[in-house]
Amino acid sequence: MQEAIIEEREQGGAHFPLTDKNALGPLRREIKDDFARVGADPSVVFECLVSVTEACTNALEHGQSDAEGGRQEPRVTWTIEPELALFTVRDFSARRWSERRAPIDLTEPAAGGYGIGIMRKLMDEVCIETDTKGTTVRLTKRLQEPRSLSSRKP
Repeated sequence: MQEAIIEEREQGGAHFPLTDKNALGPLRREIKDDFARVGADPSVVFECLVSVTEACTNALEHGQSDAEGGRQEPRVTWTIEPELALFTVRDFSARRWSERRAPIDLTEPAAGGYGIGIMRKLMDEVCIETDTKGTTVRLTKRLQEPRSLSSRKP
């Protein structure tokens, strides 16, 4: 079911092209407005915004293509429902994103490599797929626990 929701949203849902880092502010505002419509907890909104920003920053840094057919800029799509938020960030370069494997040492900070770890820590699911056409990142956050059948009143 989740894949169907993602596919449906990518075909007809909220779509935002990432032209450069200046697009991130307006993108965050749009996502925040969508969260407000479902009354999401502010801490969940923050975690999603940080994760989406990290994915978008990586896409902008690693994933712009000037291949056949002209320049293709990264894009982000999303759906936010009362129980679930789904985000897909897509770039169009076969360059792999870097992920820092060593533990984070804040006494000797390094530039870069922390974004994927941050996304994995903050989101319920992070799926990263890279092929010859680019990288797709799917981020999932549960906003509410689904009600079990045993908790329903007759």
